[in-house]
Parts: sequence; structure tokens; C-alpha cells
Amino acid sequence: MSSITKRRVRWVVAPLLAAASIAVASPAFATTFIGQNQPTVVQAVQGSTATLDWTYKNTGGSGTLPPSGGTMTFNAPAGTTFPAQSTVPTSYSSDGTTFGANNATLTGCTVGGGGTTLSCNITSANGGNSGWPANGYFRFSPTVAVSPTATPGTFSAAASMQFTDPNPSGNNYTITNGTLDVNIVQSASTPMVDPLVGLSAGVLVVGTGAAVVLKRRRRAGDGV
Repeated sequence: MSSITKRRVRWVVAPLLAAASIAVASPAFATTFIGQNQPTVVQAVQGSTATLDWTYKNTGGSGTLPPSGGTMTFNAPAGTTFPAQSTVPTSYSSDGTTFGANNATLTGCTVGGGGTTLSCNITSANGGNSGWPANGYFRFSPTVAVSPTATPGTFSAAASMQFTDPNPSGNNYTITNGTLDVNIVQSASTPMVDPLVGLSAGVLVVGTGAAVVLKRRRRAGDGV
């Protein structure tokens, strides 16, 4: 092989090898997790605290949550804010109806944006991986404070997560279509005194006067 041919081979092979090495060294691209958000509306009264639920179903193949490295971010629905909370309860269900304890945990949570966001680390109770079987449901339940002057109605806010599935190939997954949903209802008003009750009992001054006039009229009528 001539020296010119050898140089041409090196010019072609070297870039290909470099590209291959970069592809191997680069982390996997983020992939959208195959799942479906399950809107879960929680009723909350003005001026109260409430636990909201982000429920998500795995509609793809079996997945795995790692014990570290994953993160989750919640946004507070209109009329609510996140109080300080270092952990967020999690639960799992195989049918979307009955939820119970599981190995996945959310810890190291921090509030941001004046209470409008809550960010947590995805961890585990036993320090190992947490399985997410196909058609299984995870539920994440942060606490919110409802403003006493919040507008009544149903409101939603985004919830998202990202994690690296350690099995089998270390794919990076993202979920960006989650929601926290709340139905804010007006707080009960102070009960009003029934005017008729006040009249008969003579509680209200105006009512008492009216009663006297009424009695006098009745007496005059009786004499006709």
C-alpha cells in the first residue's frame, strides 16, 4: 500500500473511531417514560392545609427507580403554596384503587419560588432499587397550604420527574405531564341567627321592639 493510500485510510478511520468513542462515552439521551397521568382531584377548604396527590401509571414495560440520582419537582396549584417539608409520602398500587407502602421515597425536599415549587430527591427505604411494574401506579403526596382568600374552584399545576433506570441499559427517563389537582371550596360562614328565633326569644333589640308592637296590635284587634 502506498504512503498516499495509507494517509487516506487514516483520514477516514480516525474520525470514525473518534465518533465511536464519543458515542460510547456520552450518557444516554433522555427518553420520555411510557406512562399516563391519572388526575386525582383533592378537595381543600380555604385557609386549611391539604395533602394533594400526583398519581401516575406505568403503561409501558417494567421499570426501576434508582435509590439516588433522580429528582422530582412539584408546582403548587393556584391559591396554594408549599410549606416547609423535608419528605413527601409515596405509595404504590397494582390496580389504581388500593394504595400502600412501597420502597420508593422522596427526601431532601426544598421549597422554592416563595412556596410555589417543591423539589425532592428520589431515594429508597432499603437503599436499593424500587421496581415499577407494568400497569402499576405510583402516588406522590405533598402538603399544601390553602390561602384563606383563595378563589374557589378546581386548579391544576405541573409535576415532573427524571431518573436513570439502572436496568438494563441505564436509560435516562423523564416524565413531564404529571399534575397536582385541587378543588378549593369556600370555608363555612358564621351561622346567622334566625330572625324569627331572635323575635320570639327577645334577643335582638329590634326584634324585641317589633314583638311589643305586634303584641299591642294583636290586643287592639282582640277588642274590636
